[in-house]
Amino acid sequence: MRRLTRILVAAGAAATLGMAVASAGQAGGPPSLAWSPSTSGSFDYGVVAVGHDSSQTFTLTNSGGSASSKLTVTLSGSASFTITANTCKSLGPGKSCTVTVSYAPTASAGLETATLSANGNKDSASADLTLTGKGVLVFIATGPNAPDLSPLNETPPHPTSSASGTATITWDVAANTMTVDVQFSGLSTPDTASHIHCCVAAPGNAGVATQVPFFAGFPIGVTSGTYSHTFDMLDPASYNPAFVTANGGTAASAEAALLAGSEAGHAYLNIHSMMFPGGEIRGFLQQS
Repeated sequence: MRRLTRILVAAGAAATLGMAVASAGQAGGPPSLAWSPSTSGSFDYGVVAVGHDSSQTFTLTNSGGSASSKLTVTLSGSASFTITANTCKSLGPGKSCTVTVSYAPTASAGLETATLSANGNKDSASADLTLTGKGVLVFIATGPNAPDLSPLNETPPHPTSSASGTATITWDVAANTMTVDVQFSGLSTPDTASHIHCCVAAPGNAGVATQVPFFAGFPIGVTSGTYSHTFDMLDPASYNPAFVTANGGTAASAEAALLAGSEAGHAYLNIHSMMFPGGEIRGFLQQS
């Protein structure tokens, strides 16, 4: 009986030792690092206005063995991407940590990219994530005498009108496109035209820069409406021919003039009506 007891104890000890070795082997196996959120190894911040930023927190997970007692996270590529927070100093099996990256474009220069990398100083202990984003210029029509599109911003002002509206102009300089988004209501009489005028300091009046007699597809003959359209700014049809002639004779030179006028605050969006043919509500473009 005593010999049988020794055999059972020895067998139990051997089993326990085997489990410990197996556990140790599992913990010391190859690491497996992965970033999330991720779509096929990349993350897109989308379109962000120049002068603004968009932040995203990424989670790094280790579903394998130990990555290392020391974990290094780096960011390379466009300087528009920066790490603003990092809890990834080490990463054991089944653990996770987070890194926050901000995208703050300084110019509208097309698609920007960066690579977020984690390195655990072991074979296979690495993970890369490609980051992308695009900066655009965003202008809001407002002022000089009242917010947004207002009859008080006309020259001369129209205090008898109670009309109002908003307008946002988005320039993708790399793609040579301009998107116009407008909402308006309360015009004294149905509208007859709408376009962007350039180039004059507020509160002056300037000639029409964009297509005439009005933006393509703009709701005409109404007192309220909404509008959204993207223009190819290398297409001469996007402009008033007189503006092209006065600014170099090509669509490219007209684009440069209108963009420069917008950045200087010397362009305004105007909605004209039957009662106020020179414009009932307008606002000068200011960079958002």
